[in-house]
Amino acid sequence: MSDRRNPWVTLSRERRYEDRYLGLDLDQLRHESGREHPHVALRFKVFGVAVLPVDPQGRVSLIGQYRYVLDRFTWELPRGSGPVSDDALATARRELQEETGDEAGRFRE
Repeated sequence: MSDRRNPWVTLSRERRYEDRYLGLDLDQLRHESGREHPHVALRFKVFGVAVLPVDPQGRVSLIGQYRYVLDRFTWELPRGSGPVSDDALATARRELQEETGDEAGRFRE
């Protein structure tokens, strides 16, 4: 069995960026070995969900949209995000309804 205690001590934390989705921290850490080093930590405030909607005939619905970061049009699953405190299934139901107008009779994780 491995030792599961935390070998790191956080010496300092500086918030470098924050928006509604995430915070970016620059932490200064010390390992139990004595070695110190900086660590960049993305601290997410939301989680992502994607839904694979399959209709009774076995057809799948995709969403087409332009993605700025990719600089192109893509076909993708309906997806979205919700606060980390929200229920993932409720978020998936909401995103499916918002993006396709459909409601699922059942969900499988």
